[in-house]
Amino acid sequence: MSHNIYDLKTLPHRIKTMLDEGKSHREIYKELSDVPEGEMLKPYLARKIAATASEAARQQHRMLHRILMGLMLLALVIILIFMVRAVITAPFDRAFLLTTTLAFVYELFLLDALRTYKGNHLYSLMIYAPFKVYFLFQIIQDPFFQYWAIALVAITLASMVVAFVFRQRAFPYLLYGGPRKGADGELF
Repeated sequence: MSHNIYDLKTLPHRIKTMLDEGKSHREIYKELSDVPEGEMLKPYLARKIAATASEAARQQHRMLHRILMGLMLLALVIILIFMVRAVITAPFDRAFLLTTTLAFVYELFLLDALRTYKGNHLYSLMIYAPFKVYFLFQIIQDPFFQYWAIALVAITLASMVVAFVFRQRAFPYLLYGGPRKGADGELF
């Protein structure tokens, strides 16, 4: 093999290129892990391959991707409204501002991961959502936040559903615990 398996920066691009060339996930896994340094990276390789979508899969599921991106952007705007409100409210609640700032940064991270088709972060989005809903129900007593929080709860629940469907369709071999195994017990 001419590529250095340790070049982890180019690995996602290489996997996507191989998928676009028509190779199966299993063929890519075997090719990349059949090098001496591939043995210790097998779990990483398997997860990275499962979390990569081919160009055909990206085009086929583009609408789900766009819907999810739109929902994430709406969530970011509402969280930004919470942050601005926390700053201009007297007396201003530092704990609330810190919490909303952390949520905003994490939402930005998830949005960037989604933008770049990093499938393994879809689970982060789905696991994070119930915590966000719990947080929103804590602040729903404030009349200003009430309608915004309800809107964000609806957006969050919709994001969870769309992320689940998108993950199943665009990343069929990606499971939370690792890549899916076939009936023969082999990966992919």
